[in-house]
Amino acid sequence: MKFHTSVLSLLLTLTLPSTLAQSPVDNALAQFRTLNDRIDAVQSSIDGYSGGLSGVVLALPVANSLYSAHTAASTARTSLSALDPLSPADSQRALDAYNEVHPRLIRALNAGRDKAAVFKDVGVGYVAQGMISNLYNEKNRFEEALRAKVYPGYFQNDLAEAVDAAFQDTLARFS
Repeated sequence: MKFHTSVLSLLLTLTLPSTLAQSPVDNALAQFRTLNDRIDAVQSSIDGYSGGLSGVVLALPVANSLYSAHTAASTARTSLSALDPLSPADSQRALDAYNEVHPRLIRALNAGRDKAAVFKDVGVGYVAQGMISNLYNEKNRFEEALRAKVYPGYFQNDLAEAVDAAFQDTLARFS
């Protein structure tokens, strides 16, 4: 019977998802990686958008990718908010992960800024502007949650300010 229990225990250990063994901080940081993937998808969908006669229909993948990025940011923020205040080491890990988001976000926003006229010409500029604005608001809520969790003095305002400027510049092009 002892052998049977040991084999069963070993099988359960091998088949349980690895996420169960991760710490809450690791789980939250995994959400940052998902956010990176969603932001990359935003840039890809914007880069592939060309407007034209069927521009409204072709804008749907862009809208979907923006919505997915917003949802990923919200999920990451919720995971982060559920954590206790982070140790200095975990604060640095969280900031390193978040700092990977910044360049991706700036590239995606620059792509949107560069194609704002195309979106506007097709008549979906106001929708894109609203979705970008919603993502900007979520980014601000995310940063607020991050500031509340990281060790005091660790948050770097310069990167956040660069992303703010990119959002504002992109939103202005849609006005």
